[in-house]
This record gives sequence, structure tokens and C-alpha cells, in this order.
Amino acid sequence: MEKIDSRSEAEGAEFLILGGVPRGIKMSNVLHIVSVETVAHGVLKIAWDDQYEGIVDLRAIIARGKIFSCLQDPDHFRTVRVESYGHSIYWGEEGNEELDFGCDRLREMAEEQASD
Repeated sequence: MEKIDSRSEAEGAEFLILGGVPRGIKMSNVLHIVSVETVAHGVLKIAWDDQYEGIVDLRAIIARGKIFSCLQDPDHFRTVRVESYGHSIYWGEEGNEELDFGCDRLREMAEEQASD
């Protein structure tokens, strides 16, 4: 495998570019979940760090199969939490999650469902 090592000048600073992303550049457009609350069984209100708030209806997903059976209990569904870095929501104990949904996919779902 050949290592690609290209250098470029950006505003007077030199950056090593590997895979197209300058090293040392902080990606500021990475979303994080800041809060989640249960609206109804299977439905969540989620807020992201870019001030967007959306409703995500998970009822069709929960009804699909065994993996989601733990979420069919309304009391358990209400125990949803935001992962400490805001990358996902989960049920269970952090580090030993029963089930989780990622930040980016939840955002896609919120936007898709809002446009329906």
C-alpha cells in the first residue's frame, strides 16, 4: 500500500494531508445530540448542538423484530439516554448498551419525517 503524503499551504500554515483531510484541522460540522425526551411510546424529541430539534418516530422500527423487543415496554423505552459524547442515544448502561441509535441516522430520520 502506497502512502500518500502531499503538502499544501493554507493561510501560511503547512498541513500534512492524509486521505484528503488536513491533520490539525478540527471538524466543526460534526453533530452531537444534546438532549432526548420521550414524547410518546416509540416517539422521541431530540435536540442537536446546532440548535435543531426534531421528532423521531421509532414505532415502525420497534415493531420489526426481536432485537427491538426490549423497547416494546413503554417503561423501558422511557429510560433512553444520551451517550456522554452525544454520538448516540441508548438504552441500558453506558459501555454496555442494550441498543443504540447513532446521531447522524437519527438526524436523517428527524428531517425525513418532518418533510412527510
